[in-house]
Amino acid sequence: MSHVTADPAVRPGWRALAIRYAVALHGAGATAPAIEDAVVSLLAARGVDATVMATPTALWVDVDGARVVRLRPAGSDLGRLAALSALDRRVRAEDGLPLHVVEAELDRIAASPGPWPRWLEQLAVSAVGGGVAVAMGGGAVDGMAAAVLAATVAGVDGAVRGHPRGQRLADGLAGFVAGAGAALLGATGADPARVALAAVTLMAPGLALTTAAEETASGHWTSGTARLAGGLVTLVQLAVGLALGAALVPALGGGGVTGPAWAGVAAHLLLAPVVAVLCRVPPRDLLPATAVGASAALASHLAPGPFGALLGAAAATVLGATIGRRTGAPPAIYASPALLMLVPGALGVAGLRTAIDGGPGTAWAVGAAVLAIVAGVFAGQALVGPSDETPVRAPV
Repeated sequence: MSHVTADPAVRPGWRALAIRYAVALHGAGATAPAIEDAVVSLLAARGVDATVMATPTALWVDVDGARVVRLRPAGSDLGRLAALSALDRRVRAEDGLPLHVVEAELDRIAASPGPWPRWLEQLAVSAVGGGVAVAMGGGAVDGMAAAVLAATVAGVDGAVRGHPRGQRLADGLAGFVAGAGAALLGATGADPARVALAAVTLMAPGLALTTAAEETASGHWTSGTARLAGGLVTLVQLAVGLALGAALVPALGGGGVTGPAWAGVAAHLLLAPVVAVLCRVPPRDLLPATAVGASAALASHLAPGPFGALLGAAAATVLGATIGRRTGAPPAIYASPALLMLVPGALGVAGLRTAIDGGPGTAWAVGAAVLAIVAGVFAGQALVGPSDETPVRAPV
C-alpha cells in the first residue's frame, strides 16, 4: 500500500483519471507495487491526497473517499505498458496538459492493436513450443511435434476462453489436449512427455509464481499471496489435464531422440526475439530486448540448476534497468521476456513434468527455482541501484 499527502486543491477530474490509469496499468500486466507507486506519484504531482492498494484481483483507491474496483487477473502487454509509461512522463512534464487530452490518449492506447500482426504472434506460439522442446534436450522430431501441438493448444484455449463459462475450464482442457495430442504424436517418434510440456509452456504460471514470491519478499503480502494462489490453481489444472490426457490416450510409440547440447543453447538464443514478440515488445525495443534475453540465457548456462537461474535473472535485471534508463522505457520491456525464458527450464517444465511422473523432491526443486529467480532479480536491483524515475514493472 502506498500513501501520499498533498494539497487537495486540484481539479477533481484528475482523481477519476488516476483510477483509469491504474486499471490500464493492471490490464497491461504491471505488478501491484508498480501500480501503487505509479498512481501515487502521478497524484502527488497534481497535489492529491491519496492512498492506493493494488492486488491481482482488486484495486482500492482512497481519494476523498474510498473506491474499490474489482479486476480480473491480467496477462502482459509490454507495448501497452510502454505507451502508458510515455503518457505518464508527458503528464508530469507538461503541467498544463488538458484533462481531455490525457483521457483521449488513454482511449487511444486501450483501442490500439498490438505492435505485431496477429499471424506473427500465432507463428511465434508454434516457435516457442518447438524451441522449448529442443531446449529441453529434444531433437528435430520433438521440436516439430511440439510446434504443431502448441498451435493446437493455443487455438483450443482461445476458443474456450472466449466463452462466458469457459474461463474455469480453459487451463484443464488445454492440458488435456496437450497430454492426449502428445501421446498421439508419439507415432512420429517424438517424446510425448517432452512435447506435451513444451506445448503448454506459455500457459505455465512459473513467472507468476516468481512474481508472487518477489512481491511477498518485498512486503506486499496481500498481492503476493493472491498471485501465488492463482498461479497454483493454474498449475494444478494444467497438471491434472496433462495427466488425464496421458492416461486416457495410449502413447503411440515415441521416446524421442536427444539432441546435441549446442542445439539446446541455440534454441534458447533463438527464443529471445520470439518471446519478445509474444510479450508484445514494441518494434523499436525488439533488438535490445532480444540482446537481454540472449545474455540472460547464456548466463543461465554458466552454472547448473537454480544457480544458473539466479545468474540469468540477475543479468536480465541489470541489463533491463540499464537500457531502460537510457531509453526512458520501463525496464520490464527488456527484462520480462528474458525472465519468461528462464521459467520453462527452471520452474514450469520441472513442476509440470513431476506432476505427471510423480518424481520425489519436486517441492524442493520448484521452490529452489522460484527463490533463485527472485534472488537474481533482487541482486540485479541492488547492483543497479534505485532509478531516477518510478519503476513500472510487468510480469508474463
